[in-house]
Amino acid sequence: MADFGLNEEERMVQQLAHEFAVKEIRPHAAKFEEHEDIPRDIMLKANSLGLSAGMFGQSESHLVSPVVTEELSWGDGGVALSISSSGLALAAIVGMGTDEQKDEWIQKCVSTETELRLGAYCLNE
Repeated sequence: MADFGLNEEERMVQQLAHEFAVKEIRPHAAKFEEHEDIPRDIMLKANSLGLSAGMFGQSESHLVSPVVTEELSWGDGGVALSISSSGLALAAIVGMGTDEQKDEWIQKCVSTETELRLGAYCLNE
């Protein structure tokens, strides 16, 4: 019989993200919305815990990213999007970047030991 539950690693990551949302995001969510603020201090804390674009490349599980995003979104959707959105730029570099671009940017985007790097990209028709 197939087991569709989370494995141990995924449950641990889920718990970490939920606790972060409970302690760091949810208590301040109304203030963020009222002031249309992106809380850099919370993004730095999330990054130091690996709850950012860095986490999404460090697991073999394809469920880590959506599990983290779901839990952070419970705290506040805008903050969760801000924390995870660099993964979109990183995915473009991983999928279509040159070897030089990959060498220059991937480690910078996923490191929890250096300054927080926020990635972005532009789409057009």
